[in-house]
Amino acid sequence: MDKRRNNDCPSCGNELHNGLCNKCGYIRIVFPEVVPEPIRQMESTRISVIKKLLDDNKESNELISSLNQDIESCREQNKQLKREKDIVLKEKKTLELQVASLEKANEDIRCNSLSNERKLQLDISSLQSLLNQKENEVQLLSSELKNVKAELSDISTVSRNPLKGIVLLEDIRNDIRYMLPVYEGVNSYGSNPDKDMHHQIKFQVRGFIFKPVHFIIRTSTKGLILESFSGVDIFQNGRLIQSGVYARQSDNFILDDRIRLNISQI
Repeated sequence: MDKRRNNDCPSCGNELHNGLCNKCGYIRIVFPEVVPEPIRQMESTRISVIKKLLDDNKESNELISSLNQDIESCREQNKQLKREKDIVLKEKKTLELQVASLEKANEDIRCNSLSNERKLQLDISSLQSLLNQKENEVQLLSSELKNVKAELSDISTVSRNPLKGIVLLEDIRNDIRYMLPVYEGVNSYGSNPDKDMHHQIKFQVRGFIFKPVHFIIRTSTKGLILESFSGVDIFQNGRLIQSGVYARQSDNFILDDRIRLNISQI
């Protein structure tokens, strides 16, 4: 057998170094010669989960690239609207000066010529109408500019935090699993709807209810840190955790003897 190929990561194909893939975070676990079927299935599930996360991360990067293009387009549109608004404001100022000048001329010749006065009044009326039109254009451009700024703000708030790991929740009694991402920063998990860095757990477990915020995972340069939320008991390898602990893939985290957490760093 090809030695190099035997040392390839089964999740992404990258070469393993001391059993660790530097690309996707896969860790090779050395099993005995005879491997029980549940452990074989767990290893297969772990590889499938990492492959799916790599695909999702690729889609996220493509989405971010598309959003960046939308942001740049909105910025250019914003600049163009500002230029158009400045032009209209200058035209409005020029018209205001013309109206003032005509009004002054009208006052000077009011006593000399009724016809000229009427003509000037018509000119003033026409200019006033044009001025009103320009004011409407200014208001319209201001409204469009406001909408573009709002759209630019909405696009800019899209999360760009990179994927740092995965959380695998397992119903111990029914052998059912559910997966959620871990992004860079402070992630919370519970029954509350998705918002910012909170991830809704839509995992239904009979006889078990997730709290609005059940646990928190923070990223750091040294690894992923798991914390239980107020009123929640989490056991690490049989011991109740009292504060934040670094989560290793080999750790066994249990919620109320019903849910098992497996946390993997990518």
